[in-house]
Amino acid sequence: LLSTAAAATLFFGLAQSDIIATPLTASHALLFATLISPTDPVATLGILRRVKAPPLLHNIVFGEATLNDALSIVLFKMVRNHVHKPVMEAVLYISGLVVTILPLSAVIGCASGLITALITRRLHWYRRLSAVNSESVPHMELAMIVACALFTYAFAERFELSGIMALFACGIVTRHYTFHSLSPQAQAAAKTLFLALAGLCELALTTLLGVAFFDYIAGRADNCDVAFTVLT
Repeated sequence: LLSTAAAATLFFGLAQSDIIATPLTASHALLFATLISPTDPVATLGILRRVKAPPLLHNIVFGEATLNDALSIVLFKMVRNHVHKPVMEAVLYISGLVVTILPLSAVIGCASGLITALITRRLHWYRRLSAVNSESVPHMELAMIVACALFTYAFAERFELSGIMALFACGIVTRHYTFHSLSPQAQAAAKTLFLALAGLCELALTTLLGVAFFDYIAGRADNCDVAFTVLT
């Protein structure tokens, strides 16, 4: 939040001082600041893995960055929907939405994660007490985790809450409770699946950012704001 406010103030001041050629109102500067304020932990996490830092430190950095990303997405959607209102009115309204939407989304995510943990725990007991072949259960457990994530996001978005924040809270609860109730096969499959999905998402994001940069340069070849491009 502090980084967003500082970036919005900086770019609005630069636009008013004609240091950058791109015209920015206060609302548009705030909207742009919500996009560029979150920090990118990829390089930091890579260094932590290379020096074999304690897992707790890695989890803290990753969790903080993920929470910042989720919060920035929520702020971007709110600011975009109210960008044409007066600045103070929009800020007050968005502040009220943040106070209500984020906690409710987190509660939905925690509840969904706990329900999934309870169901997988019962599956664990069922597998141990019955004669069911252990090879027939892991795919059900993995499918349940994926379905839980999809349901959590869709449910939160349906009621105009933050699906990202709900999914973030659900992921924390799932990792601490549900994961330990899974069979060893399902645990290994879950790690492989989500690592592969994370890698694909990072690749897609990097590709889109690169394409967007060159598209901006090509589309404004005659009127490119060099100062604005360098600063961002």
